[in-house]
Amino acid sequence: MGQVPSVEKISEKTTVTLPGKGTLTGLTIKEEGTNKPLTNRFCGVRYALPPTGEYRWKRPRPIPADYDYSNDYLLDFPKQGAQPPLPMKELINVRAGSNTTEDITYLNIWVPASEKNKPEGGWPVLVWFHGGWLQYGKANHSINFDPRDLQNDERFDLNYIIVVPGYRVSLFGFLGSKELLEEDPFNSNFGFWDQRAAIEWTYDHISHFGGNPEKISVGGRSAGSYSTFFQLSYELYHPEDRQIIKQVSLVSNALTVQPKGIDELQLQFDEVVAKLGIDPSLSGPQKLAKLREIPHTDLESLVEKLNLHTFRAFTEGNFISPSMLKDIQSGHYGALCAKKGIRLVIGEVGNEPLVYANLNTPTTLQGLRLQLQNYYPSKVIDAILEAYPKVDPELEKTDPEQFKHEIWKVYGDIVSDLQVCVSLRGFIKRLVDGGFPLSNIYRYRIDFRPQCLDKYVKPEDGVPHSAENHLWFYAKLDGFLPEEEPKIQNFLIPFTQFYNFKPVDWDNSKIDSYRYFAADGETYVKDDEFWDWGMKISDAVYKAELGP
Repeated sequence: MGQVPSVEKISEKTTVTLPGKGTLTGLTIKEEGTNKPLTNRFCGVRYALPPTGEYRWKRPRPIPADYDYSNDYLLDFPKQGAQPPLPMKELINVRAGSNTTEDITYLNIWVPASEKNKPEGGWPVLVWFHGGWLQYGKANHSINFDPRDLQNDERFDLNYIIVVPGYRVSLFGFLGSKELLEEDPFNSNFGFWDQRAAIEWTYDHISHFGGNPEKISVGGRSAGSYSTFFQLSYELYHPEDRQIIKQVSLVSNALTVQPKGIDELQLQFDEVVAKLGIDPSLSGPQKLAKLREIPHTDLESLVEKLNLHTFRAFTEGNFISPSMLKDIQSGHYGALCAKKGIRLVIGEVGNEPLVYANLNTPTTLQGLRLQLQNYYPSKVIDAILEAYPKVDPELEKTDPEQFKHEIWKVYGDIVSDLQVCVSLRGFIKRLVDGGFPLSNIYRYRIDFRPQCLDKYVKPEDGVPHSAENHLWFYAKLDGFLPEEEPKIQNFLIPFTQFYNFKPVDWDNSKIDSYRYFAADGETYVKDDEFWDWGMKISDAVYKAELGP
């Protein structure tokens, strides 16, 4: 979906000084036709040193105290981070990236240009993590993901700073093995450590951009939501560390399975080593040295050739607690959240299954199990398959196309449920059971699609997973119709209240209802027709993982 032009037609330079670290030069972007300043944008601001060469698969290195930021951060978004091609069946305009780099530890910052609505103490801040299954994605805003009009003080009277970090994904961000842990017990979940470094950089520096470091929300869509869950959890399980996160937004993702452990991750690492022709009898340090010598482009190409091709979060006891799912089930996690005093936005769109069904799509029953094995621990797969409609194996002979369609359908339903629909419902229920106040949970569901979405997704597909980007950042630049604008603004106003730490105009008095943005543009509270299904499947998954 189209990249925002790097050189803005109506703009001028602006600067921010970081004491002792020089002056950043960014861009004040103005409204076409009125020349009204909308946002001050700074692109590619480094939050950690490059994780390249010998630093591949190591935790991010902090910026030195004498680092000089004096440079232009105005014209170009940096390159996309290293990642594999996107194995997705044709939807519309879904393509793999190119011209990538491992030097991904930067962030992009948007600051409201007008100070008319600036609160005492500075702007609240939203740190937003991009999606992409932890395999793909970029921090660089596309035209349908641009917040300049969201920061227009004539449209919204509650504004905030937006910070979007890049982070390592796929094999670069989530490779796990005994060899890496023997080198350093913190050598795991590199993408999550990147994100934590970005949050800490934001806390330390955002006041120089006019932000309030004590009012930081963290959120994201899809894998960005999954990431947000683990960033919140990091603070919950590490009370000795800085407590930066005050609110979270979980957009189309939550947790319903404990991430895999070392034994399952080791199988994936060993497959990588074998596919690259590295002698398996070498010592751990020798294997890692050879892996770090391989060009990142070769590693990108390797991923799609693997059976275990999806690199995800890893339960290693440092960033991710091995008791996390057990604590959610017991109510302890909800009690920790209640003690921390956070507020939570959480929700979904109307057609979550479509994108998941078209990503790494299986065509056989054996392939269905293999793809689920890429995503979930082995011990839950049988329970998952038992709970969903069975595909008749005889169809493969009698009606091959129907057979493939049914596998496609059940695959999309299972993955979208476990990633989004079931996971968020099961999580909400267990949060509240643990004593977390329902009044601090703001649920939503979206079926409204602006007409400009037709450029990317067929109208009959409704609002698939990730297709609501236009809405979150009021991306009017991509072509909202005049009659759509007030409907979208009405939907967004409670979110601007949330990110400004204000009381939220949102009826959240029932656990099994949500604020609904209907296809006709009306917004109202609706009973959740999927609640019972969410309870049934989440109960089955928790039981398979944790026992009765």
